[in-house]
Amino acid sequence: MGPLGRLYSSAFSAALSLLLLFSMSGPTNQPAEQTSFSEDGPLKSPATLSPDVLKLLLATDAAKEGFAYANAAQHANPAQLFRAADVHLTQPGQTDLIIIGVCPMCGGDTAWFWIVSDADHNPKVVLAAGGKTLEVLNSSSKGYHDIQSLWSSPAETVALVYHFNGVQYELHKRKSAKTAH
Repeated sequence: MGPLGRLYSSAFSAALSLLLLFSMSGPTNQPAEQTSFSEDGPLKSPATLSPDVLKLLLATDAAKEGFAYANAAQHANPAQLFRAADVHLTQPGQTDLIIIGVCPMCGGDTAWFWIVSDADHNPKVVLAAGGKTLEVLNSSSKGYHDIQSLWSSPAETVALVYHFNGVQYELHKRKSAKTAH
């Protein structure tokens, strides 16, 4: 083999070694889990609501209020009143849901959000909140990520931060700021 052949052979061997090294080390660029949700925003990991989760949602005060305004088709298939995304608020093996109401499961100027913990095994509604957006924060309380809902108008912005208390989320802090004109 001539010098050019040895060069190509060495380059091929080096490329093959790098390829094997990277493939053995697993995925290096996994997409981050979605942390911000809005009424009309896209969902990275859409989920289907189980009948048990749907029953829990419809039993909440907010859902009862919205369901009163649902049309006949929505009454026949109430799952169409919600959009859901899989998230992991605590353990990687536990699937939790962030659920967004579809009007009439909304307010006049706000979206309605619900969080259901352990959706696959022992579902429980642990938060119902309104806002323009709902965000999963990096901080945590009692093993669950903290949650923030944001609402704004031309006059002010309100941020509500929720901490998990071991059973459900509760309001921890309310921040309000006048919007500059």
